[in-house]
Amino acid sequence: SVTDLLVREKQLTIGLPKVTTERVIDRPLPPDELHSIIFNICAEDSCNAVLTQELLVYLAMFIRTEPQLFKEMLRIRVGLITEVIASEMGRLLEGSDVEPEDIPELFMNLSPFEMKTLLYHILSGKEFNVSRDSRRALTDRQVSFMNIDLPKRVGIKKLKKTIKSMHARRSTDLLNDNSEHEYNHSLGRLGVWIRRRRVDGALNRIPVDFYPKLWRIFEKCTALSIEGHFLPNTIIQE
Repeated sequence: SVTDLLVREKQLTIGLPKVTTERVIDRPLPPDELHSIIFNICAEDSCNAVLTQELLVYLAMFIRTEPQLFKEMLRIRVGLITEVIASEMGRLLEGSDVEPEDIPELFMNLSPFEMKTLLYHILSGKEFNVSRDSRRALTDRQVSFMNIDLPKRVGIKKLKKTIKSMHARRSTDLLNDNSEHEYNHSLGRLGVWIRRRRVDGALNRIPVDFYPKLWRIFEKCTALSIEGHFLPNTIIQE
């Protein structure tokens, strides 16, 4: 499974940043060595180690049959994917009869089919629902961000202004039923947009033509500074 991912020019990481040691795998390894790496990083959490191996099998299946799911992904971070799946499941179970403290156990007890389906929908960007008995009722509706009433590339400042304006409108206006429905609909679409951006970040997925465009920027300037991180243009000269 790992080889299937590596031969398609993908790197793998096992573990979580800032929590455990995140180990990069960029070459095929013997099964015993790979098994040792996974269990050493997961330490005493044997369930997480088994889940990591299970996700690697599913990721390899998907990259063989639907390689477009991994477009613009250079590094597959299995630990972050696990977190995304767990957080999405927790989000979907909000308002159900399932207690928050029971969600981790429910997540670890998903059947192989349910886990694979959940992973597929997160990779593909499809929306799915969970009924009150916590069973997934998957829909065929795929999220389309082209229809959201936000520009394709909304800056952080504009996004904050949009959120503030929505809350200001909510608190200052005496909304009737129609305007309240419109507000909830707009805020819901904005929530989908933000959530998808976070998921794409965890999946390490970049925009189309990101690196060629970044290369052209460095040809015109000496460096970039983003949130205190300094990136010189020498990286394109190496």
